[in-house]
Amino acid sequence: MVQDMRPRDLGLGLILMLIAACGDSSFTPHREVTAGWGNRVSQYNKGRAYQEGLEGEKDLIKALHWYEASATQTNHVVEPNQTLIDIADRYNVLIIDINALNPKMDVDKLKTGEKIIIPGYAKAMYHAGALHESGKGGIKQDYAMAAKWYHAGAEAGDALARFSYAYALEKGLGTNVDLKKAANWYRLSAEQGIGSAQQNLAQLYFRGLGVEKNLSEAYRWYSLAAKYLEYDAAGEGENPEQEKAQLQKAIKTCGESLTEAERDRVNRLIESFQPTRTRGTM
Repeated sequence: MVQDMRPRDLGLGLILMLIAACGDSSFTPHREVTAGWGNRVSQYNKGRAYQEGLEGEKDLIKALHWYEASATQTNHVVEPNQTLIDIADRYNVLIIDINALNPKMDVDKLKTGEKIIIPGYAKAMYHAGALHESGKGGIKQDYAMAAKWYHAGAEAGDALARFSYAYALEKGLGTNVDLKKAANWYRLSAEQGIGSAQQNLAQLYFRGLGVEKNLSEAYRWYSLAAKYLEYDAAGEGENPEQEKAQLQKAIKTCGESLTEAERDRVNRLIESFQPTRTRGTM
């Protein structure tokens, strides 16, 4: 049955696969220094280095420490003659994001001693949540902390955090079950091209959970999931061939329920789909 398809869960064993796709993870002496200054990307990369053992030491507790350092908002005290560009460069964040957190700040007249809120890094929020959920490497499994970081990353625009927070809301992992909110976050993640989110959103539409039952939308998102799961770290589960067959059955079932004209309309939407990109996320 379509409604019995296993919901997609990125799972924390897939973190390393996701990290590998994020670019250069070497941790140079320069990055070591800038991480100490609070550079968000350097702190994140230091977390990756500890998680993967890139510098010889694999330590998930230290990885979590640096992910949380990168993810956490902090205050910066303006130094003499320091400009907003200097501050943004030091922390490797966008000026527009600093402005959003400091609406009363006069960007042209920073005052020595003035406190400015520096945003956290969205990717690090996702990875901090994933390690809290994993309960591995000496880290206590804590679904509530995981949900907290997933929520923060979701708000900051990270596609994987949005998927993970939606899944937490759907299953009640560390937070109350809220299918309406789950559907909203799945949609945002699905629109960013996460195949697992597309599949889970389709199932909600098929079953009418958190959203009004809509087989056109179910057909659209199932069809997109069939394409995007190929590029998704969660694209293969324990029995990938069976899951692919189930997904094709779901597409067929939903498609056959539509009129030819409606199916053609939805197919045009599927063909024209382009994942959205959120500033500053992977």
